[in-house]
Amino acid sequence: KADYAVRVGGYSMFPQFNNGDIVLVKQQHDVPIGEVGIFTVNGETYIKQRGNGELISVNPNFPNISFGEDDTVTCNGIVLGKLDKIKKPRNS
Repeated sequence: KADYAVRVGGYSMFPQFNNGDIVLVKQQHDVPIGEVGIFTVNGETYIKQRGNGELISVNPNFPNISFGEDDTVTCNGIVLGKLDKIKKPRNS
C-alpha cells in the first residue's frame, strides 16, 4: 500500500525510527494529529509526528518544529511503518 520509501536521517524520532531506517510512505496531503508523516517546512523535509500547529520530535533531546501562517508546510504522506533490514545471502 506504500507509494514510496524514504531513508531516515537523524535521531529526532528515536526510538520509533532510527537513523538509516527505511520508512514506507503512503502519499496523502494531510495526516491526523498524532500520526507520523513526511513533511516539508520551508524547503526542509522531516519525518515527524503531526501536532496542533507544530511537528513533534519523539526524541525529547530534539526540539519540535513550530510553524506559523508565513511558513510553507506541505504534508508529503503518512508513514505506514519501516522496512525490515534485508539480510544479504551468505556466499556458498
